[in-house]
Amino acid sequence: MDEATTLDPATITTRKDAEAFVRSIHLTCRGPKSEKHAAAIAQLLDEGRNAEAADMDDASRRHPLTGAYNCGANTNDVICAGPFDGAIHEYTCPRCGVHARYRAPLFPGLSEADAADPAVATT
Repeated sequence: MDEATTLDPATITTRKDAEAFVRSIHLTCRGPKSEKHAAAIAQLLDEGRNAEAADMDDASRRHPLTGAYNCGANTNDVICAGPFDGAIHEYTCPRCGVHARYRAPLFPGLSEADAADPAVATT
């Protein structure tokens, strides 16, 4: 992707540029949920206090001294290894084993072949 290209998904027409776009967001795994805080988070959710629950969940996944997430694996590797079809996909973090989901990006300018899962795409 050249410097003049804006980070607009509608302008992306190659798999290489699509992967560069995904990697520009710098997504990382937050690690496993804290069992210590699970009940409190569930209670907040039951009470409709979603923002507080999200804040508590986020804080419980961070190292107490550094503030870094407990895992930090590059989630973009997982996303770029799959299809760019706009669908929700499940994955297991290769570093910490967390089972999670993500919505794959959708790039309207990509051909079906470029948007397909590279692991099953045929040439």
